Order: sequence, then structure tokens, then C-alpha cells
Amino acid sequence: MNSILLIVSSDENCWLQIEAVSGEELIECYFVSHGDHLAELVKRLNPFLLIVDFASEEQDWIIKHLSEIKERRHDFPIIGVIPDEGEAHEVRLQKAGCDHVLRKGKFLPKIRAWIERYLR
Repeated sequence: MNSILLIVSSDENCWLQIEAVSGEELIECYFVSHGDHLAELVKRLNPFLLIVDFASEEQDWIIKHLSEIKERRHDFPIIGVIPDEGEAHEVRLQKAGCDHVLRKGKFLPKIRAWIERYLR
């Protein structure tokens, strides 16, 4: 079983929570920053899950990469995390390739459940 998780986020709280779960589940985490070629990392690492924190990252560069990832027909889920308040572009993110679009306040307390859902 592949145990690689890719995360696009600049939120340290999100990182810490994911790292806690990954340590217990023996998951390799790769935190991607702006400028990394996300589609190439996906191709090389073949993760079981991709989490994209749109609440802490600029959307435009990520959406470009998500479209490229989906065009290559990768078969892992993508979770898009959006801000709790403000305008949400749920439909746009779903069209770009997110399988789930969740508000950050609802996602963070359930990080473990979402990761375990796709790990098993």
C-alpha cells in the first residue's frame, strides 16, 4: 500500500495536525510550497491522497496544477480546504479536480478520519 501524502498548505497548525497523524500511521508526508511543480511531484510520488489548503494558499497556481493532475487521470482523491468565512469557490474547485471541498473549521478537527478513510 502506498503511504505517501501530499499537502499544499502554509498553515503550521494544519502541518502539525497532519504530522501527528502521519507519525502514528507511518505515512510519509510531503509539504508542497508555491513554486514546486505539483503535477510532477504527483507523477513521481504517486500519493494516496492530496490535501490542498486554499485557505492559506493562492488559488490560481494550484488550480492550474490540479487540472493537469486530473488530465493525467491519477486515481487518488483530492481534498480542497477552503476558508471558514468569505467567498467560497466550491464549484470552481470541484471542476478543477477536488473530490471534496470542506470548510477549514470542519476539516481540521477531522483530519485523522479523512486521512484514515483513504489510507485503508
